Amino acid sequence: MPSADPVPPAAASAYRRRRYVAYTLAALFTLALAAVGSVVWLLAGSRARLTGQAHLPGLTAPVTVSRDALGVATLDASNAADAMRALGYLHACMFIPDQNGRV
Repeated sequence: MPSADPVPPAAASAYRRRRYVAYTLAALFTLALAAVGSVVWLLAGSRARLTGQAHLPGLTAPVTVSRDALGVATLDASNAADAMRALGYLHACMFIPDQNGRV
């Protein structure tokens, strides 16, 4: 007694092929999304911190750093040595992350 297939073999093959393509595209999309997310996460960690407090050894008095709307830093220090040390720290925070990965 021959078995009665509800779906012809050609249609089943086309359905399997479409399902395979759909799963492959979903996997590729997921991998691309993970790659973009990883790159954004890695680059965000290398940006300079522009807010908050930092404790810098070697200062004799507190130094206040304020930034204007364009991000330009203004230092308020009690002496030139503290101002230069804080300025060096600011430069290091801004430019060392830019050199990551460069030779």
